[in-house]
Amino acid sequence: MTVHESAKLLFDGTQAVTGNGAIVLSHTDLSGLIAVSSGMTLTIDTGITVRGSGTIGWSPTFGGGQNVSLQLLGKVVADVAFGAIRLDPNGSGTIRISGELAALDGGLIHLRGTTVFSESSTLTQSGDGTIRLFRGFSSEMISPSQFKVSGIVTFDGTGTAGNPNLLEVMGVDRGLTSAGFQNNFGFGMLSLNGAEYVKLVDEVDNSYGNGPEALYANSIFVPAGTTLDLNGFNVYVRSLLLEGQVINGTIQQMLDSGELAVGTPTPGVISTSGERDEWTFFSRADRDLTIEINFGSGGVNPALQPSLDWGTVTVFDPNGQILAVESSTEGGVIRFRHLQTPLEGSYRVRIQASNGHVFETGNYVLSVYDSTSNRRSLLLNEPVSGILTTPYADDRWEFTADSVTSLKFDLRNSSTPGISFTLIGPNDFVVIPETTGDSAIVTLPFSGTYTLIAHHLSGRTGSYSFSLDQTSLGVLPFNGSVNETLTRSGQAKLFKVTVPSTQILTLQLSDPTTTDRIEMYARYGSPPTRGVYDYRFNAPGSNQRITVPSATAGDWYVLIYSENVPTSRNVSLSSSGVFTTLSSVVPEISGNSVPVTMKLTGAGFVAGTSVSLVSLDGTRTYSPQNFSIDSLTQITATFPSQIPSGHYSIRVNTPYGSYQLQNSFEFTTGTEAHLETELIIPAVLGRHAFATLYIEYANTGDVPMPAP
Repeated sequence: MTVHESAKLLFDGTQAVTGNGAIVLSHTDLSGLIAVSSGMTLTIDTGITVRGSGTIGWSPTFGGGQNVSLQLLGKVVADVAFGAIRLDPNGSGTIRISGELAALDGGLIHLRGTTVFSESSTLTQSGDGTIRLFRGFSSEMISPSQFKVSGIVTFDGTGTAGNPNLLEVMGVDRGLTSAGFQNNFGFGMLSLNGAEYVKLVDEVDNSYGNGPEALYANSIFVPAGTTLDLNGFNVYVRSLLLEGQVINGTIQQMLDSGELAVGTPTPGVISTSGERDEWTFFSRADRDLTIEINFGSGGVNPALQPSLDWGTVTVFDPNGQILAVESSTEGGVIRFRHLQTPLEGSYRVRIQASNGHVFETGNYVLSVYDSTSNRRSLLLNEPVSGILTTPYADDRWEFTADSVTSLKFDLRNSSTPGISFTLIGPNDFVVIPETTGDSAIVTLPFSGTYTLIAHHLSGRTGSYSFSLDQTSLGVLPFNGSVNETLTRSGQAKLFKVTVPSTQILTLQLSDPTTTDRIEMYARYGSPPTRGVYDYRFNAPGSNQRITVPSATAGDWYVLIYSENVPTSRNVSLSSSGVFTTLSSVVPEISGNSVPVTMKLTGAGFVAGTSVSLVSLDGTRTYSPQNFSIDSLTQITATFPSQIPSGHYSIRVNTPYGSYQLQNSFEFTTGTEAHLETELIIPAVLGRHAFATLYIEYANTGDVPMPAP
């Protein structure tokens, strides 16, 4: 559901948004879920995801009630670059998070009331996401995995010395060590704004241990006019810009250089002319890494001011050999994409001012990401989805196809602009150049393995969904067959058969290798997938059969998929159409002294259908005394007694034709029904004790009888 610009959903009185699905908000100020009544509680329930940019609670455009309580049990995700989701209770109301809150892909979260994160909550923020706090921040979280905050968190309220905004310290106090910044509660960049007054508190035991907890942050910025009251707690930081007041304690700053955590942006500073910072990290062999250094104040993970602006980066392997070296432009970003690690061991990153700027000093941010590709299998015509979980990672979707196959890339959804797709084939031949939208129809030049690569142009995370649709079809003649070659497992082939008029359509796939497993699907009007179809195979096997009891005239599409075909196989696919068919009769034998009721199974049993018994020599025909068409595939018919004993065929006549099941029923000289029963009891029956007794019964006569 999308709440478009200038649209709103109004909630009057305590209410909850329930069910399953997503609500997409379209504009920070002009789209929202508005709490109308003062003092009410608005709940986003489990199963509901609110994403995009808009307002929840009170809106400066639409208004709303005062002192509203907001409760999040589901998900709220700000994932639109430069767009914000505002959670605003408008007054003394609180915001309680028990679900998931996230600021991703350049999105902003505004928390305009005192916010409490419960023990079950999660807070996620990418390096380009922003969280603005206008009141206090309290957390009952107990695991650092619930708190993945790497971007800017800004206190932007009106706290004072008499009524400060409170910030819960959560981290295990490991002292001023690199270990304190890893697998611990910690902020990316923590900043104060305006005349803000923030006081640290430890009201909840978030981490193990008996002592007081500590605050860890990669960077802290205390501007002029703001106050940070440490309240006696230890605060550890890698990078510090202090212009305002810090009282009741001292912020302890890590020296530059040392161990670097992969996946965590880490600030550093060249504080004296000629200084060299040496950072180390561990990597396994044959990994794919991206190393990024931001020397300026723009882009993702900006540096504190003053920034270094001019820097040189050198990367060394465990043997001291140079893997990469580059110098930045002014205020620029150096990015080594897909750097291969030849050895297992400790790698080193050296950062210094560039030649010609050796007297420059200032801040920078260093990030190392594991960008090893995620490889997955892709089936043509099948919608799929993926998530780029780390910056600069890529997903590689692989499939096999024959030459001259025509394809079209269809981008169905993307959580953030900039997710790009490229299709390459054998010998790295580019079939679809880098695109952030749908492609034109392309024809594959070679037979073999193809790879569709998904990545973000700006190194962000995000989710997406797409399908790669086959536009070339094999033609399956109606009442004919085609021979095809399946060369490997995971191969899909699509065919079209045109049915001239409504009738029974039978599709038959034949593979002489009994150990193969091939799937078959059929759909009217559009190609089927393994998940969307009108008819499908019954069980895994090498030979498959689909019967459509009343195939509408027009185009039917058939998909065959080689689930397990180890080597090349020649298979045959055929189609046949009839107006009526009869496949089975129950019972197949009965005495003739009483009427017999039969269940006939087949297809094409339309209005006007009739049934008869025909002697094998064709000279005698008998009609049923009662007859009903139960469905297109079943008829119930009762034939009278005293029909001469012998073998008979059953004929079905329809307005479009007839079908005769030869020698399918036998009448015997009937005498009578004979009921036999047996009571089965345990060897011992106890008084006042439970026991199970069984009664078995059967008709051992040669004519039917009512069941007892």
